Amino acid sequence: MESADEPAVRAIFAECYPDRPSQPSFWFVANPTLVVEEDGTILGFTQFMVDNNNLMIFRDVALTATARGLGLGRKLHDERMMIGRSLGCTTFIGQTAEDNAQMVRIFEQTGFHACKRAPDNRIIYVNAGVLDAA
Repeated sequence: MESADEPAVRAIFAECYPDRPSQPSFWFVANPTLVVEEDGTILGFTQFMVDNNNLMIFRDVALTATARGLGLGRKLHDERMMIGRSLGCTTFIGQTAEDNAQMVRIFEQTGFHACKRAPDNRIIYVNAGVLDAA
């Protein structure tokens, strides 16, 4: 993500997560952010964090309403998995709401397994050294 992309990313974040507070600007610098765009318009983004233990933690996948259902969430997920593998990550962790059928399906199709619930009741998924199924 380039700094010029931040306003569009913030707008998508607000659209997708109206009950969550906006992230400070340093959040977008500290956490790599991938965007998907078409004709110069940002349609969605994802963020992730990598630690020194070959672990990648997935943050949000957020798409504009018009971009949902086009396979772009899967595209962002696959790209962050590819980046993680290129960095030597062997364990990937993500979480989503139980009723987010699209993200649950993406996790399951790429070798993730539900392992427990987070304090906010979202389901935590883990892919530990397993190659994705797709």
